Amino acid sequence: RDLLDRTAFTTRQCLQASGLTWKDLDRVLLVGGSTRMPAVQQLIRELSPIEPDFSVSPDEAVAHGAAIYARYYLLRLAGVEPDIRITNVNSHSLGLVAADPESNEDRNVILIPRNTPLPATARRVFTIRKEGQRSIRIQVVEGESDWAEECAQLGRCVVRDLPEGLKVGSTVEVCFQYNHNGRLNVSVTIPGIGRNIAQELQRPHSLTKVELDRWRAIVSRDEVG
Repeated sequence: RDLLDRTAFTTRQCLQASGLTWKDLDRVLLVGGSTRMPAVQQLIRELSPIEPDFSVSPDEAVAHGAAIYARYYLLRLAGVEPDIRITNVNSHSLGLVAADPESNEDRNVILIPRNTPLPATARRVFTIRKEGQRSIRIQVVEGESDWAEECAQLGRCVVRDLPEGLKVGSTVEVCFQYNHNGRLNVSVTIPGIGRNIAQELQRPHSLTKVELDRWRAIVSRDEVG
C-alpha cells in the first residue's frame, strides 16, 4: 500500500510541476515491470480519466525511449530537422553551498531549479565572508533541501591565491551552464582582479566499480546461503 501511495503522490507531483492537467495528456504509458501488477493498473485508472496504454512492453519502454532520443540528436547533428520535439529537463535542482548571513550555517543556494528545460544557464553573485580571504571553495550540490548536508555532493572547485586585503562584501560571480548531456560547467569570476576558474562536472548516473563489487559480493553471499 505504501508503494502505491508513493506512486500516486509522484504522479500528482509530476503533473503539478509540469503545469499540466489530465486533459492535456493524450496517453498514459506504463513503464517498468511493476506496472504489470493489477493493483498498479487500477491505481492509474483511479487517478486518470485516460485508460492506461499497454501498446509498448513495460520492460522495453525505456529502451524505446532511449532509441528515439538518440535518433533525435543524430538527425540534428546531421543537419536534419527531426519530425518530433523533445524537451529535456533536469530532474533535480542544482546549487552550491553558501553560508547563511544570519546564522552562518551552510545552506543550499539553488541556481538551476528542477524541471528547468535544458540547456540552461544561471548566474548568481555572492560576497566574501571574511576579511582578507585568500581562497574560495565552490561546492556544487544536487537536491531540493535548503540544508546542504541533505543534498548530494557533485563536486568542488577552489579559487586560490586571492589578492591580499580583500574586504568583506567583495563580490564573486558564479555561473552554472548545464548541458543536454548531463555535464555541468561551473565558472567563478571575481570582478576587478582578473581571477577566474572554470571546471566541468558530470552528475553520476550509476554505481562506481567499488560499489558494484560490494553489491556483487552481497548477492553471491545470499545465493550461497
